[in-house]
Amino acid sequence: MQHTDRDEILKLLNRYSFTLDSGDLDGFAELFAHGEWGMEGRMHQGKEALLAGVRSTVLLQSDRTSKTRHMFTNIQLEINNEASIATCKRYGLVVQQTADLPLKPIFSADYFDTFAKEEDVWRFKKCELKRAFVGDLSHQFSQEVS
Repeated sequence: MQHTDRDEILKLLNRYSFTLDSGDLDGFAELFAHGEWGMEGRMHQGKEALLAGVRSTVLLQSDRTSKTRHMFTNIQLEINNEASIATCKRYGLVVQQTADLPLKPIFSADYFDTFAKEEDVWRFKKCELKRAFVGDLSHQFSQEVS
C-alpha cells in the first residue's frame, strides 16, 4: 500500500506525541534535526538545542515516561506538492496522571507547523505553540516553561 503525503505528515504528528509520551526525548528532538520547535517565539533550532532544552525541563517519572498523552484535533493540513511544502494548524491537549496527580488536562495550545519534503522525506521545518490554557504543570516540568 502506497502512503500519501498526507499519511506521511500525519505519521510525523503521531511520532511527536508518541516520543514525548514514552519519554523518548532524543526521538522527539530528532524530529526537529532539520527544523525548529518552540513556544510563542522562543524557538530551539535543531536537534541538539531542543534536546538540551527538554532534558533540562521535562520531568520523567520512575518508569522513565512523562505519564502524559498528547492529543491533537482539528488538524487543518494544506499540502503544496509542487513546492514540496505543507502547513498545519491544530489544537493540542495534554493530559497527565502520576502517582501524586489524578488524571486531568494540564496544557492546551494552538500548534502551527510547517513541513518540507526533502529527498522524498517529509520533515518538520517548524512547530510553534501558542498557549491556550495552562493547568498544573508541576509534574511535567522541573521549572516554569516560558
